[in-house]
Amino acid sequence: MKNRLVLISIVFLALVVYGCNRNTENDPTDSYINVLILDSDLEQTPISGVEVTLAPVEKVKVTDEYGKCSFSVEPGNYIVNASVCCVGPGNIVYHDSVSVALNQTVNDTLYGCTMCE
Repeated sequence: MKNRLVLISIVFLALVVYGCNRNTENDPTDSYINVLILDSDLEQTPISGVEVTLAPVEKVKVTDEYGKCSFSVEPGNYIVNASVCCVGPGNIVYHDSVSVALNQTVNDTLYGCTMCE
């Protein structure tokens, strides 16, 4: 019985230590970069399906039906890269510099066009 109690205590302690030290995608100490891509028209229609890359970590997301995507990141400096379709000159290419502090959420809004040639 004593050996079983010791074993249970060791397993419990290992789980507590592992749980406290692991880094998950939704870690409350993470910071976030939210990207919103809108049409530059008066309605500011969200643009879905735009691939957004975050450098230098090379995370890639695609904007949802609301024109949004979000990155969970460590504090630091990043570049938001996106190529948004636009009538006339072609795609608008963005390379936005973003700095994020601990537990901070930074919003980056980019504009394009929903109608492309």
